[in-house]
Amino acid sequence: MNTIQIAGNVGKEPEIQYFESGQACAKFSVAVRNYKGESDWFDCEAWGKTAQIAADYLHKGSRVAISGSVKIDQWEDKSSGQKRKAWKVNVNQLTLMDSKSDSQQSSRSTTADFDEPF
Repeated sequence: MNTIQIAGNVGKEPEIQYFESGQACAKFSVAVRNYKGESDWFDCEAWGKTAQIAADYLHKGSRVAISGSVKIDQWEDKSSGQKRKAWKVNVNQLTLMDSKSDSQQSSRSTTADFDEPF
């Protein structure tokens, strides 16, 4: 079973792309604090309704929880010779963790499970 669950902050505004088939794809990054207090970055990709929700509701700095499958790409940086890796997450479930308005300080979260139709 290939699953991952992360919670962190969105690194930049999601980029959404629409294909001729009508399918939507949103790409965004999420920073997660590790045990050393450093940020680990995950490149996330959402499709369909999940992509539209990500594009509509996620913004740089938004708190989000993600569940999905993970793929790790590894390569050697040509300029430094260091080994690099990127964590790529195919998003299956997205939970918005910010309050509905900036003035509201609640910890309420909204879960959007997109396996079922609205």
